[in-house]
Formats: sequence, C-alpha cells, structure tokens
Amino acid sequence: MNDSIPVIEMVDSKNHSLQFELQTMEYIDEHRHNRIDHPHKHDYFVIIWMKSAEGKHMVDFQEFDVKQPSVFFLTPGQVHQLQTGPHPDGYVLSFHNDFFCTSESQRELLLNTGLFYNCSQFRPHSVSAEQASILENLIALMQDEMKQQEYMQYESLRSLLQLFLIQCSRFWGHSESASSITSRPAWLTRRFLSLLETDYRTHAKVSDYASKLVVTPNHLNETIKKTTGFPVSEHIKKRVILEAKRLAVVENLSAKEIARTLGFDDEAHFSKYFKNNAGVTFSGYRQLVKEQDKGLTISPSNP
Repeated sequence: MNDSIPVIEMVDSKNHSLQFELQTMEYIDEHRHNRIDHPHKHDYFVIIWMKSAEGKHMVDFQEFDVKQPSVFFLTPGQVHQLQTGPHPDGYVLSFHNDFFCTSESQRELLLNTGLFYNCSQFRPHSVSAEQASILENLIALMQDEMKQQEYMQYESLRSLLQLFLIQCSRFWGHSESASSITSRPAWLTRRFLSLLETDYRTHAKVSDYASKLVVTPNHLNETIKKTTGFPVSEHIKKRVILEAKRLAVVENLSAKEIARTLGFDDEAHFSKYFKNNAGVTFSGYRQLVKEQDKGLTISPSNP
C-alpha cells in the first residue's frame, strides 16, 4: 500500500454516531477481520470499492462473486456480509445522511441517481482503469484533507464526497443521459421506488401509490412493469419479504414480532404471506439462517 492514511473517522460528539469514515481494506483486514461474523446492517451509507480484492459479498440475501474491480453502494438498512481473500486492496467509505445532506443537490445524489435506494435492482459496478484513476484522486484529496486539520474541514470533506458521488453517478447512475432523467417513465419509476422505501409497511395496494403519485393504478402498473420487468404488486411483496428477512436475521425477531412490526393482522396471516412469496415457510427460513451461521454458505465478513 502507499503512504495514505489507513483509516479516518469523524464521530458526532453528542450522540457518538458515525458521521464520516474512510478505511482501506488492508486496515480492515488487519484490525477488524472477523469482527462481525454474521450478516449485519448499518444506519449510514456505505461504499465498498474492491480494487484488487476477490471474494464474495452477500447483500440483502443475494450473493455476488467478486473477481474484478467492483464497487458496491449500500443504503442504510441493507443487510450485507463480505468475505475477501488475503491481502485485499480497496476502500470502504461510510457517511451519515446528516453529515452529507445540507442541500437539495446532495439529497438528489442519494435519492434519484440509482446508486442508492435500489433494493429491487441492486448490483455491483465494474470499475475501469480510467474510472479508478478519477476516484483514486478524490480519495487521496480526502485523506490529505484529514492530514491538514484545516479551517472548515467538514465542509471540505463534504464537498469532496459530493464530487466523488457525482463521478459515480456519471459512471453508473441514471444520469448518464439527459433522456433517462427527463423521460416520464424513468421519473415515475424512481419516484415509486423511493416512495416504496418509506411506505411499504403501511401501503400494500397499487392504488395507494398511484394516489400519491397522481396517476391511475393501471398507468402506474404498466409503467413500472415496462421499466423494471415486474408489476407494482411484485415490488411491494418483495420489499415486505426483504424486510421480514432482515428482521429475522439481524434483529432475530419471531414471526409474531415481525407480523406486528410489518402491520399484519396476526402471525398466521404473516406466515401464509411469507410462504406464498418467499417460497419457504418462516420456520424453514429460520433453520436456513442457522445453517448459514454455522458456515455452510458465506464466511465471516470484514467491514
């Protein structure tokens, strides 16, 4: 590795919550390896850039093989678990919404570029040599900023992070062409998926979302199916099942507790819904989780 700082961290002095952190994967491997031996989630945004590392990354119960330079954008609440081989090279960049979002343009980068809040269409992104060079320069500037301890450091780091995300959105986001931003179907799809993230616990009908988006249920359903390949109802079901799995794995909640949390009438209703849409009974899924914890699938994570 070069002489870059292995880890920089900024924590809120009042509540001790993480505001901004940049770590090298080498540092994580040496100091935090196996610190978390099960799937976990964060209440902040995480960008994992695996430069030359190889391994497996489980995100929201999808397993990805990493065999080339790749970057992952994780939204608060997403469950993940990462296993890498020896001597990983890369960065883990973490930041809290409160640290970054001080303007509408910054919120736009998080909500509407497709980098984050994309549970139904999550995927890693391959990094070319040219892209890596641009991002590496910005990482170096962040590290230099932390070395200097100069006036308005938070503002400087926030601006560098914004530049980093702007470049990422140009490489992999919805912003690669003007038509993708301004087209009505793309706009409606992004608005629906964003709304789904906040309303899935209380709104289970297509008409609920259509009303909020000021379109007819048929128009919304046709648009979402055309742009994503799945109707609105399927997105709602997938999001509810995903949250049920998160609560079962990370919070270790029972079927009764999850049913209450997700707004089901009772445990029986939730159990039937889970089996019909997950393809396995809830108890069967819990057993599968126990087997995974024994190391039958993904090994312990690093970040």
